[in-house]
Amino acid sequence: MKALSIRQPWAWLIATGRKDIENRIWKTNYRGKFLIHAGKSFDWNFFYWVEDNKFNNNAVMAANAVVTHFGIEFGISRNASKITKAKDEFGAIIGQAELVYCVKNCKSIWADGEFWHWKFSNPVTVAPIPHKGQLGLFEVENE
Repeated sequence: MKALSIRQPWAWLIATGRKDIENRIWKTNYRGKFLIHAGKSFDWNFFYWVEDNKFNNNAVMAANAVVTHFGIEFGISRNASKITKAKDEFGAIIGQAELVYCVKNCKSIWADGEFWHWKFSNPVTVAPIPHKGQLGLFEVENE
């Protein structure tokens, strides 16, 4: 089955249905089900995105959900902040979704500028399965 590596918390937001668009610099002709692989690192720039979208209810709700789910304890700087929960959701397959289209100029809070916007539907979470990620869409053997 195809899989896509996405940094946390974006991977978790997609797997739980809170985020339906992934921004990529490249397009794909693939359509159909794929596995959501969460990378090993956390994208702390997520909170800058929240700040830029602070007047949107979806952004605020997403931020609250991320802080709660990952048990984030904020320090004076990003380097001093830490994740205290859901550590098994890094470097693992955490869900599945369906890729329904890939376009530019999508009208969504999640769509970022001139990137290709990958639209997802029917997300489901799975118990984390440790797995090495890769760049691009990659194949995962049935395990």
